[in-house]
This record gives sequence, structure tokens and C-alpha cells, in this order.
Amino acid sequence: MMGKKLKSLLVTCLTLALVMPSIAAAEKEKVTYNDMNQMLTESALEHNIPPEIAKAVALKESAWRQWADDAQTEPFVNSKDGGIGLMQVTSHVCEGDETKDCYDPEKLGNDIRYNIDAGLDILNEKWSYGVDGIIPTINTNDRDILEHWYFAIMAYNGTVPVNSPYFRDSNDGTRNVDTYQDKVLALLEKHNYLDLNTEALVFQRDDFTYDSEKDASIVFNKMHYTVDEELTRSRTLLKEGNKVSTVEGKIMKDSPSATKEIEIDESQLATVLDSQFYVDETKNSRIEHWVRYHVKLADGRTGYMASSSLNPLTERLSGSNRYNTSIEISKDGWQDGSETVVISRGGDFPDALAGAPLAYQEDAPILLTPDDKLTGELRTEIKRLNPKTAVILGSENAVSQAIENELSNMGMKINRIGGDDRFETAELIAKQLHSNSKEAVVALGMDFPDALAVAPYAAKEGMPILLTKKDRIPEATKDALSSIEKTIVVGGSDVVNNNVYKQLSDDRVRLAGDDRFSTAEEIMNYFGDGAKTGYVANGLGFADALTGAVLAAKNDAPLILSKKSVLSPSMERAIRDQELHRFALLGGPDVIHVDDELAKLAIK
Repeated sequence: MMGKKLKSLLVTCLTLALVMPSIAAAEKEKVTYNDMNQMLTESALEHNIPPEIAKAVALKESAWRQWADDAQTEPFVNSKDGGIGLMQVTSHVCEGDETKDCYDPEKLGNDIRYNIDAGLDILNEKWSYGVDGIIPTINTNDRDILEHWYFAIMAYNGTVPVNSPYFRDSNDGTRNVDTYQDKVLALLEKHNYLDLNTEALVFQRDDFTYDSEKDASIVFNKMHYTVDEELTRSRTLLKEGNKVSTVEGKIMKDSPSATKEIEIDESQLATVLDSQFYVDETKNSRIEHWVRYHVKLADGRTGYMASSSLNPLTERLSGSNRYNTSIEISKDGWQDGSETVVISRGGDFPDALAGAPLAYQEDAPILLTPDDKLTGELRTEIKRLNPKTAVILGSENAVSQAIENELSNMGMKINRIGGDDRFETAELIAKQLHSNSKEAVVALGMDFPDALAVAPYAAKEGMPILLTKKDRIPEATKDALSSIEKTIVVGGSDVVNNNVYKQLSDDRVRLAGDDRFSTAEEIMNYFGDGAKTGYVANGLGFADALTGAVLAAKNDAPLILSKKSVLSPSMERAIRDQELHRFALLGGPDVIHVDDELAKLAIK
């Protein structure tokens, strides 16, 4: 890793200080490559870094080399820049009498787990550069997507001309695939048996400014890249109950390190039986970066398969109740915090029904709360998000003044949006949208499914969701519609009758089916195209769909409504038509349990 250059004398002194072996160190059992694989995986998961990324960086830095000798008594110190150990740490290393906010050079050399943790601390620091606007980001900046780490990996080595993704030597320029970050990702592909989609990262000559004759940092002229093609999700984040498909022709073992191998001739659906990963002790190689998971195949056989042989199909975001499920959704979608958090009543839906477009605009999660006080878990999640502003949806009758006071005492600016009723609240939310859209969604305000099914699309398009009664448009809604040129009504005439429909703008359309599920299909057909992932919620309840709608919008994905244990024919048809092949279920198995049906649809 590039760091400040240490003078040769300092490097020599540091090396001498590190190589003094103690009797205790000499007696330690040697650290194997299997141990390194285990420690790198554990530390990466603790740091919220895909293990594939951590292992590839370590391989590029040191070839998984912590010590300079086979006896593992002399730490490996790079003679050129003083990089120490497996992760070649040069940043924040204590010098002289320093002990605070720096890494102990002796421990970096002699304690491999300390070295790994330090290196991944630094890699996380580089990732935060994207959050802070110092380096570019890609799509939603989701940590679980391997290609999203492109610029953070670059920063780990240095944002210097040699690592520019694009040469500026000629008028047209040329893509530079010989950068540090491209080499790391190539190692990741090779040693995890994965095919990344780095070709989808398209760079232009003028995206970067630098002087190739100097070591000054690159100036990034473009700070965000949108990639429409599908990118690669980590294979080492599997959880108990996830559905996966096996790669054709791969092997399974009866135990993680068994010598007998069973070839799985054809691709099968499988269920992950526990969240624990296992290192195959028969390998002991620095070039085998995968781990094993315990799975049950569709044919009933169980065994241990390599993470590289398992394609994720479903995951689940759930907590012990609706409030904690909203927290898990927040953790998944806002991994690095948020400037704003939206707080809504968890016991009823009216005030929050129109909130998704505003939450999406503010890039904020919606957290559900009891009426009168925040739970301890909610306080912890809000502290993790570290927001500057809290938007409260609803009056004090919905979300109490006590909750507002508590949020204020946590240091947040409060923006309460609450009208005399749900219709006025929706109007007030619409006024806070910065969109120039002249379109609006009109939904029944006395029920939730149609408004929630359309919420991700309305949010993406910057369209307000306005509420109506079945047979009459409330005055607040009329006021909000006064500048709207096109209205999209969700629900049939038995939900929003024709008298209401005829009072809307001349340019209007109704999206409706025979029930809430077929209406959701019509909504998906009207708006949706190109998504690969669907978020699935129980359509007979509002809570998980409400909080999940913003996450779906953030990931340009539809919200699929289902009964608890049965996926409706209309939703199956929509999934097939749009070729969705990955799903996130919102809520626990007691709320939504259609994993098998979704997994089967994913591989058809």
C-alpha cells in the first residue's frame, strides 16, 4: 500500500525492532493459510467488508505474507515503503512515543489478526471517502456489491496517476486496466471463481485530471457512476434460510474438510442451513479464497459447498417485530448512515402512506415507532445512522411530543409533517418534494395496498402520492392536484369510483386489477422494466411494505405483494415477465413465507 516514504535508516530500525523474537513467539504454533482465510473472513464480516475484497487486497499487498521467514519469527517489512505484514500497513503507524490513534508497529508485525484488523480499518476509511464525496461512488454504494469497491481499493494504494482508470496520454485516451484496483479485482475473480462485470464501469478521459510526471493525487471530475447492468453480490454473506442455486458440475462434501467429494451434476435449488462459514482444511492455500456453507439440496441431500458454487436467490430482512424489521431494512439500505431519518407510527398506516417519495428524495430510511416512545433498539439504530434531521410523519396524535423531544435531545433538527387528517398530511408531504414532475399518483386513503405497491415507482419518478376517498376528493387533495397535468389512479372503480376518476386531469390513467395483487401486477407492468431484484412483502399488512418501499426505490426494484404462504398467479406472472431472479423478503417467516416459490421462479 502506498504511504509516506520512510528513509532507509528508519526502515532498518523498524525492522530490527520487529524481528526480535521472544521465546513465547518461537513456541507459538505456526499460522497456516487456512488460519489466514479464517481470520480474513471473520475480520471482513466484522468490518462490513465483503471477504472476497479483503482477501484479494491482502494477496495483492503481500501474497498473504505476514512473516519474512518460515519460522514466523521475523515480520515481513517492505524495504521500499515500510509496509508491515499481511496488509502492508503504512498509514497511522505509531512513531516514537506515540500511542494514541495509531497502530503499534510491533503488534502489526507479530500479531496477524491485529494486522488484518488495522488493514481493514484503513480500507473502511477509504470507503468512507466515497460517502464523504472525496472519491467517486457507483450506483447505491452498497457495500455488498463487489464492483462498488473499485475506488476504495484504488484509495488503499493511492489515488495517484498510475492508478487512473483512464490514460490521458493521447487525445482519445485509453482504458487503463493495469491499475492497482483492476489487479485486485482480477485476483478476486481468479481465486473466488467469479466473473465480475468491471466492463460495465465505463470511464471517460475527462473524468480524471492529473499530471503523469508528478505524484500529486488525481482530481476526480465525475463523482458518481450509474451502471445499468447487473453487478456482482458477495457470495460470503449467506444467512440461514437463504435460497441459493448450485453451479452445475460443482462438488459437495459430507463435512467441511472431508476428502470424499460428491459431484452435483445439475444445478439445483438449495437452502442454507446455518449462517456459519467453514474453511476447508484440506486446501491450506493462499489462492483458494472461498469458504464452505452447509446446505440442503432440493433432492434432500445435505452437505458443504463452496461459496463460489452458490448463487444467492433470496435473502430475508426481518426483526422480532415490525419496529425491528424496519431497523433491519434501514441497516441494509443505509449501511453508512444517513443525513435524515423518517419516523412514522408503526401501529397504523394513514400518515405514512404518502411518505415514500419524500424519504427517497432525502435518501432516508423510514423507521416505525410505537406511538408514545422510542424503543431501545430504535435509539441504537438512530445513533448508528447519525442523522442531522428527523422527519416525523403525522401529528402528535400519531407520533407523540415525547418522541419528538427525545429526537431533539439526540441533536436532530425536527421537521414534523402532520395535517388535520391523512389527506392533508399527504398534501403537506407533496409540498416538500423538490421534483418538477407534473404527474401524481392518486390512491385510496382508507386502505394501503395500492399506494404501497406504487410507492417505489412514484418515489423514483418524484411523483407525490395523494389520497382520496372512494367517492369524493377531499379539499386538501384537490389543492395538491391543482398544478398536476397527469394523474395515475391505482385501484379499480370499486376502490376509487368513476365519479372521482372523471374529476381528475384530462390526461389520466387507471391501473387496476381484480384484487390488490393483480393491481400490483398492473402497476409493475406500467412502470417496471429492467429490474433484477424484487422486494417481497405481505400484502395483507402494511408495516413491512411501508418501510421496504423506500429501499425498493433506492435499488430501482419493484415491491411485490404476497399472501403469507401463497404467491398469487398475478405476481408470479409479473415476476416471470420482468425476469426477476433475486428477492429480498421483508419480515420473518411468520409474516411472509414464499421463499421456495420465489426461488423456483428465479431459475426458470
